[in-house]
Amino acid sequence: NLTVNDLSTDDALYSFRALGWFDFLGGGQTTPVQWFGHIPAWANLSFHDAPPLVFAIQKVFFTLFGPTTLAARLPFALAGVGVLVLFYLLFKKYKNENTALWAVFLLTISSYATWISRIGYLEGVEVFFILLSLLFFTRYISGQNKKNLWYFGAAMALAILCKYTAVFLIPAIVLYLLIWQRDTFKKSEFWISMAIFLVVLSPVIIYNTNVYLTRGHFDAALSSMVGMHPADFQSVSGRSLTFNPIQSALTLWDTLYGTTSLPLTILIIISLFYLLVKIIKKQSNYLEKIFGLNILMLLVLFLFLGFGPRFFAIALPLLFFCLVTLIFDVYNYLKNQKELYLKIFFIVLVLVFGWEMMYNINTNILSKPIGNQPLMFSNYRFYDRGFNQLEKYLNQNIFTTLPKLVRPSDLTQLQSDFSNKKVVFFDDTMDWFSYSWYFQKYQFYYSLPLVPLSVYMQSGHKLDELQNDGFAGFYFIFVSADEAVDSVKINLPVRTAVVNFADQLNKVDIKPVDIVSSQGKTTFKVYYVKF
Repeated sequence: NLTVNDLSTDDALYSFRALGWFDFLGGGQTTPVQWFGHIPAWANLSFHDAPPLVFAIQKVFFTLFGPTTLAARLPFALAGVGVLVLFYLLFKKYKNENTALWAVFLLTISSYATWISRIGYLEGVEVFFILLSLLFFTRYISGQNKKNLWYFGAAMALAILCKYTAVFLIPAIVLYLLIWQRDTFKKSEFWISMAIFLVVLSPVIIYNTNVYLTRGHFDAALSSMVGMHPADFQSVSGRSLTFNPIQSALTLWDTLYGTTSLPLTILIIISLFYLLVKIIKKQSNYLEKIFGLNILMLLVLFLFLGFGPRFFAIALPLLFFCLVTLIFDVYNYLKNQKELYLKIFFIVLVLVFGWEMMYNINTNILSKPIGNQPLMFSNYRFYDRGFNQLEKYLNQNIFTTLPKLVRPSDLTQLQSDFSNKKVVFFDDTMDWFSYSWYFQKYQFYYSLPLVPLSVYMQSGHKLDELQNDGFAGFYFIFVSADEAVDSVKINLPVRTAVVNFADQLNKVDIKPVDIVSSQGKTTFKVYYVKF
């Protein structure tokens, strides 16, 4: 179920901006609309911290299905299905249909594959286009159909338009051609493919050229990659590529073991070394060489970026390629040996993938996992803090009809509409990420009268002024559970102030509506104060 759990990390920020195609974050990251007071034409081509493709795909789904959590997450779920289809097509060409079906089945069992296809990280779509580009390239190498090389150029550009980390494809493919197929550089289809690549990539080229000409740096992601630390992106200015192989190796283990069951983690590492040995001994075919070089270039990239859990998504199908290759080769060897060895091999596989399936269910399906983390489930799982239930209540009881979505052209247009004499004050100590999706989208794009209580009070206004303006009362949304409070604000005076305000409402016997999460915990209280 894609709608049970909250948007609570970067997925909330991506979805908020994709909905209105409006690049604004706050929190120490400024954007073109703040730099210039309006949105220049070129600034519509991308975003200040990431390329535009995933935002554009989400925008299409929001247009079709409305500003819902389902629409926000559906592109990533479909991309996950697409990855399985591409994995099948690769192995069907590489081995046979039965092997392809088993490869897809094993990838489906992966807990991390399930998680990344449900959370709205850019990598969830990026990995689809990475695999698509590799499919086209391998088809070109095997059949020399020049159109496949054209499609490869387009797909590789689309992968980079999802996130710049897909850049590892470029050196991997160039190295393959230099080592094993140098004549390709002399063919027109290669240069046509590169031209297609640049044309498809042109939105971020134009965007970054203009950012550099007007601000002296590139977008936030590209600036970090090339060592720039602009004041425009103060909150992330400390990010940069740092070569630390020992720390990166330790992080690789932590990420693998933190997202995958222990037996499968060990088997994946064994399969990596197996493919390496196979290539060194010149016993590999063209597909194994292509995937091996891509894994190598990805590892080099991760030596600088670090092996963060979200980055692991783009490595997952490559690692599972190694895994399936190992299993296939061991099976082919053992089937000509004693039957006992083959039975032991199957028992080991059942235990490894049975454990991973249990780990997957425990992590991604059960609301209360069984056993201890990280042995029985991953810490990278979904949490429901009642934001979806709160949004449902607001849509059914307060803002029953949404006005037409309006994209602001500048920040001066961000004004709430109080014409129907409704106002909802909310506890602005709530989690900042979730606030961006569940509240800020209504403020920015629909002008709904959602007002942070502390901001209203600090402006010098008093609540009884509303009565003089014709309001019959006001709503107040209080975050009653600490897990829904922003970790930065939980110990600040503003948190104490809103808690005291809620206590005052309770003392005068104003009964709130409890908003209960799917786990049965009250996380929000909605008060209505009638004058």
